[in-house]
Amino acid sequence: MALSTIGVGSTANDGTGDPLRTAFQTVNTAFTSLNSAFAIDSTYLALRLNSTEYARLNSSGLGVGVTPDESRLHVAHLTAPTVKIEGLSSLNTGGGTDVISTISFQGRKSANINVGAKIRARQDGTWSTATAFISPTALEFYTQDNTGVETTTPRMTLKSTGVLNLAATPTSSAGLVSGDVWSNSGVLTIV
Repeated sequence: MALSTIGVGSTANDGTGDPLRTAFQTVNTAFTSLNSAFAIDSTYLALRLNSTEYARLNSSGLGVGVTPDESRLHVAHLTAPTVKIEGLSSLNTGGGTDVISTISFQGRKSANINVGAKIRARQDGTWSTATAFISPTALEFYTQDNTGVETTTPRMTLKSTGVLNLAATPTSSAGLVSGDVWSNSGVLTIV
């Protein structure tokens, strides 16, 4: 519903503005409309549409979706929820390995925020300039060991060609597999 404005006349006291009662009815209608879209109290802020809550922000985090739960971020949809993470920097269209976006998994130990793992999407070659913008990408997976130094080399990379690269520095050689991995007719090949 579009909000109405209060008629205030052309100049002060010209008698052409809304009567006081009409003006406050307009104010009440506006507050009723806002109250149906937002719920605010001392512990949360909620966004609603047609009396159905779709998002809630509280001390536990942000819940998004139909009947948001109390998790840090919960996304729900009746058919297929999609979460988009968009990097806004201009990427190298001539080929490269520019980072698109990163999902970081972190934990808190006392006052410290510890890096747990991350998944990074990056370019994997020359990007299309066509309107479809479907371009080669790779996913890099990082995990941490107990050295106290952040891992800067991916443990595993899924390349745009579908090849899975395992690059690990083992503390034990038991069961170690490293190199490129792909499947041909159900046969796993490691190079």
